[in-house]
Amino acid sequence: NFAIKTEDSEGLAFMFLDQIVYEGKITTPEKLITKIEKINRSEVEKEAQKIFSQSPKVTIISPKKI
Repeated sequence: NFAIKTEDSEGLAFMFLDQIVYEGKITTPEKLITKIEKINRSEVEKEAQKIFSQSPKVTIISPKKI
């Protein structure tokens, strides 16, 4: 998905825009791929434990009268 999104100039522009807005800096696709490749299974499992160990939250939006 990342490779497809960054193979044309429009995809790269949106990726760089997101980076500027959310991180305040631009990281090249090559550097991002290098970071991604360094992630190992135990790191993924550790983060998954943090996310999935919490009780799920549900919000229901409906008209006042049900």
